[in-house]
Amino acid sequence: MKSIMLTLILVPLVLGAFTRSGGQESSADLVLVNGTIYTGDPALGRVEALAIKGEIITAAGTRHEIEHWVGPHTRVLDLQGRFVMPGFNDAHVHMASAGRAKLTLDFTGVRSLAEMQQRMRARLDDVQPGEWLRGHGWDQSLWDPPSIPTRQDLDAVSKDHPMLFSRVDGHSAVVNSLALELAGITKDTPEPEGGEIVRDPQGEPTGWLKEEAVGLVERLIPKPTQAQRKRALELALQDAAAHGVTSVQDDSVRGCDWENFVAYQKLQQEGKLFVRV
Repeated sequence: MKSIMLTLILVPLVLGAFTRSGGQESSADLVLVNGTIYTGDPALGRVEALAIKGEIITAAGTRHEIEHWVGPHTRVLDLQGRFVMPGFNDAHVHMASAGRAKLTLDFTGVRSLAEMQQRMRARLDDVQPGEWLRGHGWDQSLWDPPSIPTRQDLDAVSKDHPMLFSRVDGHSAVVNSLALELAGITKDTPEPEGGEIVRDPQGEPTGWLKEEAVGLVERLIPKPTQAQRKRALELALQDAAAHGVTSVQDDSVRGCDWENFVAYQKLQQEGKLFVRV
């Protein structure tokens, strides 16, 4: 039996309990019929139809029981036997950083340094002179032979753009020579507490920064604009919904990142907050 992705829309709508039809004051906005709908309510079990008004599922039952919720402006969706279930909740996410990652280069699944460099070159036409080049997701364990990229590998693509590319685990990053220069990281720079500046046999920084050392460079990257924050959150919300996650507890509003909450507000006002946050 085929499932239907409409479940990704349903769960954020559920503010009240499932009820059987009857006693409605007006017609529903959306009615689902001819489905196999798992309600999660032992008293109801699985039903074939739902009526939804605003943010509340107002009725669940047979198609006959739900029919009188259909008015002149009700959208009726025939599920054609598809399965519908509540979406998933993720109890700890970082939507803002996840969304911003989607605005940067994605190295997930890259199989070699050459492929990584190819993706970097392809992005150069889209950035302004001197603009930071960001990326994430590289994993040298997939390469043959496995080797950590160096600042020289990044310099071979461009010396005019500072670069910072996070590893797949998010606990280290590789940067180019310009980024090291801007951060003032040299052979003589002491190790930051809780971090490591990886060095070659001569003591020179290789460009690989671990844990808190990443912050020495990351702090130089301009803060995202409100438009960028909003777009990043929108992309993250779309990705969550596409994978069945319809409600989250987000850790994106912390310290100076209160602007992420403002971005959420704007999305809500525009009717684009389709995941409960």
